[in-house]
Amino acid sequence: MNHDAWGTRITYAGYFLLYLGLMALMFFGKTRFREMVSSLDKVRHKKATMVAVALFISTTQLWSQD
Repeated sequence: MNHDAWGTRITYAGYFLLYLGLMALMFFGKTRFREMVSSLDKVRHKKATMVAVALFISTTQLWSQD
């Protein structure tokens, strides 16, 4: 068992500060995380556009048979 009270408190304080820093990096400021989220949004938008175009082209070809 660990009986070092000061060491335990300092260790937990360090973990708490590390957690706060990680949360601050992800949700505040202009960080790499924000850039990745915006680039993923752009990819999703392009993908949705391509699916819509593909569906439009495939349905117009079905009507051309008549």
